[in-house]
Amino acid sequence: MVTLPTSSPSLRSNETLKSAGVLTLFLLGYWMWIFMAHLLGISLVTYGMMDSAPKFTEIADLYFNNYWTVQGWAALLFFLFNFGLTVGRQAHWPELSARNWRGTLLPTLIKTILGSVLWVLLTLWLTPSQFLGPGFSFEEGLWSALNCVIRALAWLGWAAGEEWVFRKVALERLKKILAASLGPRATEWATVLGITFLWVMTRSWHQQLGLNQTLTLSLVGLALGFYSIRGGSYLNGAAILGGATLSFQVLFSLPVLGHEFTGFWIIKYRSSDLLHFVSGGAGGPLSSAILQVGLVSWIAGNFFGRTPRHR
Repeated sequence: MVTLPTSSPSLRSNETLKSAGVLTLFLLGYWMWIFMAHLLGISLVTYGMMDSAPKFTEIADLYFNNYWTVQGWAALLFFLFNFGLTVGRQAHWPELSARNWRGTLLPTLIKTILGSVLWVLLTLWLTPSQFLGPGFSFEEGLWSALNCVIRALAWLGWAAGEEWVFRKVALERLKKILAASLGPRATEWATVLGITFLWVMTRSWHQQLGLNQTLTLSLVGLALGFYSIRGGSYLNGAAILGGATLSFQVLFSLPVLGHEFTGFWIIKYRSSDLLHFVSGGAGGPLSSAILQVGLVSWIAGNFFGRTPRHR
Protein backbone atom coordinates (compact mmCIF):
# COMPACT_ATOMS: atom_id res chain seq x y z
CA MET A 1 0.00 0.00 0.00
CA VAL A 2 1.35 3.41 -1.00
CA THR A 3 1.30 6.12 1.70
CA LEU A 4 0.63 9.59 0.36
CA PRO A 5 2.39 12.53 1.96
CA THR A 6 0.17 14.52 4.29
CA SER A 7 1.32 17.82 2.84
CA SER A 8 3.31 18.88 -0.22
CA PRO A 9 5.85 21.72 -0.41
CA SER A 10 3.44 23.74 -2.52
CA LEU A 11 0.66 23.29 0.03
CA ARG A 12 2.95 24.37 2.86
CA SER A 13 4.02 27.37 0.80
CA ASN A 14 0.39 28.36 0.22
CA GLU A 15 -0.37 28.04 3.93
CA THR A 16 2.65 30.20 4.77
CA LEU A 17 1.57 32.88 2.30
CA LYS A 18 -1.96 32.78 3.68
CA SER A 19 -0.68 33.15 7.26
CA ALA A 20 1.57 36.04 6.22
CA GLY A 21 -1.38 37.74 4.55
CA VAL A 22 -3.55 37.33 7.64
CA LEU A 23 -0.79 38.74 9.86
CA THR A 24 -0.31 41.73 7.54
CA LEU A 25 -4.05 42.48 7.48
CA PHE A 26 -4.23 42.15 11.27
CA LEU A 27 -1.42 44.68 11.84
CA LEU A 28 -2.80 47.03 9.19
CA GLY A 29 -6.17 46.80 10.93
CA TYR A 30 -4.62 47.77 14.27
CA TRP A 31 -2.65 50.67 12.80
CA MET A 32 -5.75 51.94 10.99
CA TRP A 33 -7.77 51.63 14.21
CA ILE A 34 -5.21 53.76 16.08
CA PHE A 35 -5.03 56.26 13.22
CA MET A 36 -8.82 56.66 13.18
CA ALA A 37 -8.87 57.08 16.97
CA HIS A 38 -6.36 59.92 16.76
CA LEU A 39 -8.23 61.46 13.83
CA LEU A 40 -11.39 61.42 15.94
CA GLY A 41 -9.46 62.88 18.88
CA ILE A 42 -8.04 65.82 16.91
CA SER A 43 -11.48 66.44 15.38
CA LEU A 44 -13.13 66.61 18.81
CA VAL A 45 -10.40 68.90 20.14
CA THR A 46 -10.74 71.23 17.15
CA TYR A 47 -14.55 71.28 17.37
CA GLY A 48 -14.48 71.95 21.11
CA MET A 49 -12.16 74.95 20.70
CA MET A 50 -13.89 76.58 17.71
CA ASP A 51 -15.75 79.16 19.82
CA SER A 52 -12.50 80.63 21.14
CA ALA A 53 -10.94 80.95 17.65
CA PRO A 54 -7.79 79.01 18.64
CA LYS A 55 -4.49 79.06 16.81
CA PHE A 56 -3.08 75.89 15.30
CA THR A 57 -0.40 75.68 17.98
CA GLU A 58 -3.05 75.81 20.73
CA ILE A 59 -5.00 72.97 19.12
CA ALA A 60 -1.81 70.93 18.71
CA ASP A 61 -0.74 71.51 22.31
CA LEU A 62 -4.11 70.42 23.70
CA TYR A 63 -4.24 67.38 21.41
CA PHE A 64 -0.72 66.15 22.18
CA ASN A 65 -1.33 66.69 25.88
CA ASN A 66 -4.07 64.06 25.54
CA TYR A 67 -2.26 61.96 22.92
CA TRP A 68 -1.59 58.99 25.17
CA THR A 69 -5.04 59.05 26.67
CA VAL A 70 -6.47 58.52 23.17
CA GLN A 71 -3.75 55.99 22.35
CA GLY A 72 -4.33 53.95 25.50
CA TRP A 73 -8.10 53.77 25.32
CA ALA A 74 -7.99 52.98 21.60
CA ALA A 75 -5.59 50.06 22.18
CA LEU A 76 -7.74 48.75 25.03
CA LEU A 77 -10.94 48.94 22.97
CA PHE A 78 -9.22 47.13 20.09
CA PHE A 79 -8.25 44.34 22.49
CA LEU A 80 -11.73 44.10 24.03
CA PHE A 81 -13.42 44.20 20.62
CA ASN A 82 -11.31 41.36 19.25
CA PHE A 83 -11.63 39.40 22.47
CA GLY A 84 -15.42 39.74 22.17
CA LEU A 85 -15.29 38.26 18.68
CA THR A 86 -13.45 35.18 20.02
CA VAL A 87 -15.17 34.88 23.38
CA GLY A 88 -16.30 31.35 22.55
CA ARG A 89 -12.74 30.08 22.44
CA GLN A 90 -12.10 28.65 25.87
CA ALA A 91 -8.32 29.07 25.50
CA HIS A 92 -8.71 32.74 26.42
CA TRP A 93 -10.39 32.17 29.76
CA PRO A 94 -7.49 30.76 31.84
CA GLU A 95 -5.46 33.92 31.17
CA LEU A 96 -8.32 36.20 32.23
CA SER A 97 -9.62 34.09 35.09
CA ALA A 98 -10.00 35.53 38.58
CA ARG A 99 -7.46 33.01 39.83
CA ASN A 100 -4.83 34.23 37.38
CA TRP A 101 -5.58 37.84 38.28
CA ARG A 102 -5.16 37.22 42.00
CA GLY A 103 -2.26 34.79 41.74
CA THR A 104 -0.13 36.36 38.98
CA LEU A 105 -1.27 39.58 37.34
CA LEU A 106 -2.02 41.79 40.33
CA PRO A 107 1.15 40.71 42.23
CA THR A 108 3.21 41.40 39.08
CA LEU A 109 1.59 44.82 38.66
CA ILE A 110 2.11 45.74 42.31
CA LYS A 111 5.75 44.57 42.31
CA THR A 112 6.45 46.55 39.13
CA ILE A 113 4.90 49.72 40.56
CA LEU A 114 6.83 49.36 43.83
CA GLY A 115 10.07 48.66 41.97
CA SER A 116 9.56 51.65 39.68
CA VAL A 117 8.78 53.93 42.63
CA LEU A 118 11.91 52.71 44.42
CA TRP A 119 14.00 53.35 41.30
CA VAL A 120 12.67 56.92 41.05
CA LEU A 121 13.32 57.60 44.74
CA LEU A 122 16.86 56.19 44.51
CA THR A 123 17.69 58.29 41.44
CA LEU A 124 16.19 61.31 43.21
CA TRP A 125 18.55 60.68 46.12
CA LEU A 126 21.65 59.75 44.11
CA THR A 127 21.52 62.36 41.36
CA PRO A 128 21.10 66.15 41.40
CA SER A 129 17.40 66.66 40.81
CA GLN A 130 14.43 68.70 41.93
CA PHE A 131 11.30 67.60 43.75
CA LEU A 132 8.68 70.26 43.00
CA GLY A 133 5.86 68.88 45.12
CA PRO A 134 2.27 68.02 44.13
CA GLY A 135 1.29 68.36 40.50
CA PHE A 136 -2.00 70.13 41.21
CA SER A 137 -3.43 72.71 43.55
CA PHE A 138 -6.01 71.93 46.18
CA GLU A 139 -8.59 74.03 44.29
CA GLU A 140 -8.25 71.72 41.29
CA GLY A 141 -7.56 68.62 43.35
CA LEU A 142 -10.63 66.54 42.50
CA TRP A 143 -10.54 67.18 38.77
CA SER A 144 -6.76 66.76 38.55
CA ALA A 145 -6.88 63.50 40.53
CA LEU A 146 -9.64 62.20 38.24
CA ASN A 147 -7.58 63.21 35.22
CA CYS A 148 -4.59 61.28 36.59
CA VAL A 149 -6.75 58.20 37.19
CA ILE A 150 -8.08 58.34 33.62
CA ARG A 151 -4.55 58.59 32.26
CA ALA A 152 -3.36 55.76 34.52
CA LEU A 153 -6.11 53.51 33.18
CA ALA A 154 -5.18 54.59 29.66
CA TRP A 155 -1.55 53.51 30.19
CA LEU A 156 -2.68 50.13 31.52
CA GLY A 157 -5.08 49.76 28.61
CA TRP A 158 -2.35 50.62 26.14
CA ALA A 159 -0.04 48.01 27.66
CA ALA A 160 -2.72 45.30 27.61
CA GLY A 161 -3.83 46.10 24.07
CA GLU A 162 -0.39 46.29 22.50
CA GLU A 163 0.98 43.27 24.34
CA TRP A 164 -1.96 41.27 22.98
CA VAL A 165 -1.45 42.63 19.45
CA PHE A 166 2.32 42.20 19.25
CA ARG A 167 3.44 39.69 21.90
CA LYS A 168 0.40 37.39 21.58
CA VAL A 169 -1.27 37.36 18.17
CA ALA A 170 1.49 38.73 15.93
CA LEU A 171 4.26 36.82 17.71
CA GLU A 172 2.47 33.47 17.52
CA ARG A 173 1.55 33.93 13.84
CA LEU A 174 5.04 35.04 12.82
CA LYS A 175 6.54 32.14 14.75
CA LYS A 176 4.42 29.65 12.79
CA ILE A 177 5.35 31.31 9.51
CA LEU A 178 9.10 31.23 10.19
CA ALA A 179 9.06 27.72 11.71
CA ALA A 180 8.28 26.31 8.26
CA SER A 181 11.75 27.22 7.00
CA LEU A 182 13.95 27.82 10.07
CA GLY A 183 15.18 25.79 13.01
CA PRO A 184 13.85 26.32 16.57
CA ARG A 185 16.53 28.75 17.74
CA ALA A 186 16.63 30.71 14.48
CA THR A 187 12.82 30.88 14.51
CA GLU A 188 12.84 32.24 18.05
CA TRP A 189 15.39 34.95 17.33
CA ALA A 190 13.87 35.98 13.99
CA THR A 191 10.39 36.15 15.54
CA VAL A 192 11.44 38.24 18.52
CA LEU A 193 13.56 40.60 16.40
CA GLY A 194 10.78 41.02 13.84
CA ILE A 195 8.07 41.72 16.42
CA THR A 196 10.36 44.10 18.33
CA PHE A 197 11.05 46.04 15.14
CA LEU A 198 7.33 46.36 14.36
CA TRP A 199 6.57 47.40 17.95
CA VAL A 200 9.33 50.01 18.12
CA MET A 201 8.29 51.37 14.72
CA THR A 202 4.70 51.68 15.97
CA ARG A 203 5.79 53.37 19.20
CA SER A 204 7.99 55.85 17.32
CA TRP A 205 5.02 57.18 15.35
CA HIS A 206 4.53 60.89 16.18
CA GLN A 207 7.03 60.58 19.04
CA GLN A 208 10.26 62.52 19.36
CA LEU A 209 12.46 59.71 20.63
CA GLY A 210 16.21 60.08 20.82
CA LEU A 211 18.83 57.38 20.26
CA ASN A 212 19.00 56.39 23.94
CA GLN A 213 15.22 56.22 24.25
CA THR A 214 14.93 54.09 21.11
CA LEU A 215 17.67 51.76 22.38
CA THR A 216 15.90 51.27 25.73
CA LEU A 217 12.57 50.73 23.99
CA SER A 218 14.20 48.08 21.76
CA LEU A 219 15.67 46.30 24.78
CA VAL A 220 12.25 46.34 26.48
CA GLY A 221 10.73 44.85 23.32
CA LEU A 222 13.38 42.12 23.20
CA ALA A 223 12.88 41.25 26.87
CA LEU A 224 9.10 41.02 26.54
CA GLY A 225 9.43 39.14 23.27
CA PHE A 226 11.74 36.47 24.67
CA TYR A 227 9.54 36.20 27.76
CA SER A 228 6.43 35.61 25.64
CA ILE A 229 7.99 33.22 23.14
CA ARG A 230 9.36 31.08 25.99
CA GLY A 231 5.86 30.54 27.40
CA GLY A 232 5.20 33.72 29.41
CA SER A 233 1.73 35.28 29.36
CA TYR A 234 1.30 38.50 27.44
CA LEU A 235 -0.79 39.79 30.36
CA ASN A 236 2.23 39.52 32.67
CA GLY A 237 4.18 41.55 30.14
CA ALA A 238 1.34 44.07 30.08
CA ALA A 239 1.40 44.30 33.89
CA ILE A 240 5.15 45.00 33.82
CA LEU A 241 4.96 47.54 31.02
CA GLY A 242 1.81 49.23 32.30
CA GLY A 243 3.00 49.37 35.90
CA ALA A 244 6.32 50.97 34.95
CA THR A 245 4.86 53.60 32.62
CA LEU A 246 2.09 54.39 35.10
CA SER A 247 4.62 54.95 37.89
CA PHE A 248 7.02 57.06 35.87
CA GLN A 249 4.54 59.21 34.00
CA VAL A 250 1.40 59.49 36.14
CA LEU A 251 2.88 59.36 39.64
CA PHE A 252 6.09 61.36 39.11
CA SER A 253 5.50 63.33 35.86
CA LEU A 254 8.59 61.83 34.19
CA PRO A 255 8.47 61.81 30.37
CA VAL A 256 7.81 58.40 28.84
CA LEU A 257 7.79 57.66 25.10
CA GLY A 258 8.18 61.34 24.28
CA HIS A 259 5.14 62.38 26.32
CA GLU A 260 5.11 64.83 29.21
CA PHE A 261 2.23 65.20 31.62
CA THR A 262 1.89 66.73 35.08
CA GLY A 263 0.96 63.85 37.39
CA PHE A 264 0.45 63.51 41.12
CA TRP A 265 4.02 64.59 41.96
CA ILE A 266 6.62 66.49 39.97
CA ILE A 267 10.26 65.43 39.76
CA LYS A 268 12.71 67.14 37.40
CA TYR A 269 16.16 65.75 36.57
CA ARG A 270 18.94 68.04 35.45
CA SER A 271 20.19 66.84 32.08
CA SER A 272 23.44 68.82 32.32
CA ASP A 273 24.76 66.92 35.33
CA LEU A 274 27.38 64.19 34.98
CA LEU A 275 25.19 61.57 36.68
CA HIS A 276 22.22 62.05 34.37
CA PHE A 277 23.04 58.64 32.87
CA VAL A 278 21.63 57.13 36.07
CA SER A 279 18.26 58.86 35.96
CA GLY A 280 18.02 59.55 32.24
CA GLY A 281 18.06 63.29 32.70
CA ALA A 282 15.53 65.33 30.74
CA GLY A 283 14.90 62.35 28.46
CA GLY A 284 13.23 60.42 31.26
CA PRO A 285 13.77 56.81 32.35
CA LEU A 286 14.13 55.58 28.75
CA SER A 287 17.41 57.53 28.53
CA SER A 288 18.90 55.86 31.62
CA ALA A 289 22.09 53.91 30.92
CA ILE A 290 21.62 52.00 34.19
CA LEU A 291 18.22 50.81 33.01
CA GLN A 292 19.74 49.72 29.70
CA VAL A 293 22.47 47.73 31.47
CA GLY A 294 19.83 46.12 33.68
CA LEU A 295 17.75 45.08 30.66
CA VAL A 296 20.78 43.64 28.84
CA SER A 297 21.78 41.69 31.96
CA TRP A 298 18.25 40.37 32.45
CA ILE A 299 17.97 39.24 28.81
CA ALA A 300 21.39 37.58 28.92
CA GLY A 301 20.73 35.88 32.24
CA ASN A 302 17.29 34.56 31.36
CA PHE A 303 17.39 33.72 27.65
CA PHE A 304 20.91 33.39 26.20
CA GLY A 305 22.04 29.82 25.84
CA ARG A 306 18.70 28.30 26.82
CA THR A 307 16.84 25.92 24.56
CA PRO A 308 13.63 27.38 23.14
CA ARG A 309 10.48 25.99 24.73
CA HIS A 310 7.52 25.50 22.45
CA ARG A 311 4.03 26.20 23.67
